[in-house]
This record gives sequence, C-alpha cells and structure tokens, in this order.
Amino acid sequence: MEALTLVSPDTFRDRVDIYILQDADGYEWTHKRIVLPSHRDKREWRRFLSFHGVTDAGELIFAPDSFSESLYILYLDPRRNSIREALFEGILGDEFRSRYGVGKHETISEWGIFFRTHIESLVSSL
Repeated sequence: MEALTLVSPDTFRDRVDIYILQDADGYEWTHKRIVLPSHRDKREWRRFLSFHGVTDAGELIFAPDSFSESLYILYLDPRRNSIREALFEGILGDEFRSRYGVGKHETISEWGIFFRTHIESLVSSL
C-alpha cells in the first residue's frame, strides 16, 4: 500500500510535523510531531538547519543552507523516532571554496550536494 506523506519542517520551533495520507478514498490523515535538537545550540554548525529531502531509508535530511567551514547533517528517522548526526569538520574552508569556485554567499542548495543516500561516502572520499 502506498501513502502520500507531507513533511512540514519548522526548524525555528525545533519540530517537524509529518502528515500521512494512508487512505486516499477516505481522506484520513495521520499526524506525527517530532522534536528536533534545539537550533539555539551554541555550536555554529547546529544552528539554522533546513529540510533538504529524504533518504531511501526514509530518514529526513536537515543541514544548514549556507556554507561554513564544517558541514553538519542531521538525519531524523520518524519511524524509529531517532536521530543520527554527521559532522565533517574543516572540509568547506577557503581551499575548497577557491578550488571549486564557491562564493561566500552561495547556498548549499544551489550546489545540490545532497545525494540523499550517498552523502557520507561521497564526502569521506574527498
């Protein structure tokens, strides 16, 4: 059975609302709210996360919209109500920007670097 899922992230309030339409004929929606780690965390790479998609395993991908020296990715599994985190320190510094022509005000989304299921292996191979 297929279902339609609507993901409504509200990272300003540290939560994600998920709505699932199981029965298209009956128009019955199931709602689940998941609390994220606070974006007010003092560590720079934990602030201002945005929703960037879903992995093949169904994990929601959150990451910052803008480049900084390190890349932080939060994976949220709504089925298990679990979170896993990946921090790649120092990979997006001046050398990376210079080599690949990344400007200071460009966003991660403009570069399309989230390959959903392969981000960890891709980044570790750089």
